[in-house]
Amino acid sequence: CPAGRYERVLEVVAAEPAEREGSRTRWGEYKRLGIEVAKHDM
Repeated sequence: CPAGRYERVLEVVAAEPAEREGSRTRWGEYKRLGIEVAKHDM
């Protein structure tokens, strides 16, 4: 998502380790852009 386009982005991450790589990449990109990220275990 372009920075500032949305107030909040919620992303559900797969439990399977092999499927998490894309989520990890996006997490790092959000942080690199200065976007505050929070993790919530469900």
